[in-house]
Amino acid sequence: MRLVGFAGGFLLGLCCTSTSASELVVTTSSGTVKGRYSDATHGRVREWKGIPYAAAPTGDLRFKPPQPPPAWEGVRQAYEYGHPCMQMTLDGSVAGDEDCLVLNIFAPSASRDRAKQRGLLPVVVTIHGGGQSSGHGGLDPDFTGWANGIAGPRLSAQKEVVYVTFNYRLNTFGFMALSELSAEHEQGYSGAYGNLDQIAALRWVQNNILAFGGDPSQVAITGCSGGGQAVATLVATPLSKGLYSAAFIQSSYSMYHRPLASVEKSYAELIEEKLDCSPYPDRLTCVRSVPAKQLLQNLTDYSMTEFTQAWPLFGTTAAPVGSIIAQYPEEVFRQGNHNAVPLVISSTSQEATLWLTLFGLPASEKAARQLATGMLELRFPEEGDNAEAIAQAVDAGLAMYAGDYLTMLSDLQFACPAVFLAKAASVSGVSPVYHFVFSYESHDAPPGAGVPHGTEVAYQFGNLEMGFMSRRHPSLEDFDVSDLMMGHLVSAAATGDPNHQGTTYWPEFGEAGNYLDISSSQPSVAANFHEKACSHWSNPFPKKAKVEL
Repeated sequence: MRLVGFAGGFLLGLCCTSTSASELVVTTSSGTVKGRYSDATHGRVREWKGIPYAAAPTGDLRFKPPQPPPAWEGVRQAYEYGHPCMQMTLDGSVAGDEDCLVLNIFAPSASRDRAKQRGLLPVVVTIHGGGQSSGHGGLDPDFTGWANGIAGPRLSAQKEVVYVTFNYRLNTFGFMALSELSAEHEQGYSGAYGNLDQIAALRWVQNNILAFGGDPSQVAITGCSGGGQAVATLVATPLSKGLYSAAFIQSSYSMYHRPLASVEKSYAELIEEKLDCSPYPDRLTCVRSVPAKQLLQNLTDYSMTEFTQAWPLFGTTAAPVGSIIAQYPEEVFRQGNHNAVPLVISSTSQEATLWLTLFGLPASEKAARQLATGMLELRFPEEGDNAEAIAQAVDAGLAMYAGDYLTMLSDLQFACPAVFLAKAASVSGVSPVYHFVFSYESHDAPPGAGVPHGTEVAYQFGNLEMGFMSRRHPSLEDFDVSDLMMGHLVSAAATGDPNHQGTTYWPEFGEAGNYLDISSSQPSVAANFHEKACSHWSNPFPKKAKVEL
């Protein structure tokens, strides 16, 4: 599949040549950068860090679409990761900087003769997770975030792929919607600045990756959790058309979008309650002038004492419906209006154990009831005022799980939404759809952890000792599972098909609801993951037409 270069916005010309004999010096559309070598498990890798792909979104550019980065003269040393974007860490402190829109590139090191023999390499671009509220695209030992498992040297060295990570605006800075912000936008919307940053980064890759040895027609985008939600949004918006050739949507909470007017109202009420705008002539000037730390602390609540403590604001770190997406991604997929690229959609087998291992939250009936209620209110907004109908649907769900609250929470948040997306995309017939469930439990997993949310990420990028599910003593089977996962990813980038030589054949989702159950390095094929439960949550209101599964 050959991609056509994206016209407009950041299209500043294809930059395809190195400016010196060194394979570390590369000319980009904004200037020349010099990287350095890094030793990975399977060989030496070239890496370039902290390359700006957009201007710093500060001052008057706060809460505006990304703008082209300023050009520079001379050779820029691309040796260090840039600042993470503004965010709250798990301990409640503020981290990051508004000047954060940078990307990082990893590519295999090779002689020029070898490079000529192998030609251009497939490209993998990862959108980091963290609920689009936290995280970053780097690997900073002094920063406690979600991104450690996505570091790229090993994937690049082991599978000979060009690998890209980047930062994008998060939380309030990336997703605030206000009527004043919408009024000043030429398309009449606000609240999707983080997604627009992601699109800008992908345009930069299309315009520049050739210079780093990557093939711009073979670009797979991947993301887990908030990154998966971002990928689902990108596939659903026409603004990203032509910027990638395959997409991995992993453990996405793609139901968490809300209508633009609803998000505008929530932020207006929050500003009225939490932010002192009296020194400023109007609310727009206020939100662009208040110091970044104050804005973040006042308008962001990451308290995790209850699963649903912030339901009124839940969904405000996702592109509003009516911004860059016209409908919920699932509906866009069902109608066949999404970008026609092969899709790989997934979850883990025990998503909700993350809340136990990382946050210490109970898997109780109260938590399950609260989460189910909030999810149904988001998925079926027309039922939002019908408390009796929602309570009956929740009661029916609780009875079905018979006290297995962990599975119920997992199905509600991630596993069934993955099935919904896969089914919707498959029914439309626009592009191939593959589904997998990662159920491999390492011998080195923490006691009682199971296979929680995000477990597969470290395997996918060869970083078994990194991240919150780190393996201190990986086994040979751990490495074999990692090799399997990396192979699926790179094969999809190169061919659009995740199948690769020497592994179990992975059929498309199709009418049977096929999925690959990755419980070991020799996975098996099954069908209709959690069929009864997902059928219930697809539409639990008996008087309404059921959403087909």
